[in-house]
Amino acid sequence: MEQDNIIHSFANDLPYKSEIVYYTSLEEPLMKALGGDKIISLMEMLRVKDRYIEHPVISSSIIQAQKKIKNQCLGNQRVKSAQEWFYYNCPNFKGYK
Repeated sequence: MEQDNIIHSFANDLPYKSEIVYYTSLEEPLMKALGGDKIISLMEMLRVKDRYIEHPVISSSIIQAQKKIKNQCLGNQRVKSAQEWFYYNCPNFKGYK
């Protein structure tokens, strides 16, 4: 979350209005922990493919999950994937496997 704040601060200091958009896959460890598999199943059932979803509730859920993860983290070791990040930095988090 601190890295996000740095990025947002930088964008706010630019001389023109900027918008920051984050994209993630429902198959990422964090999203799986938030029920990404259920959302994927629902989208398949509705035959929705190659679409993005957005909603304030989703954003809020991600922020709350990030806060929980931050409290469980052992550190912030840089690695090559989200899966590895959870393995090394937050091994007790339920959604990293």
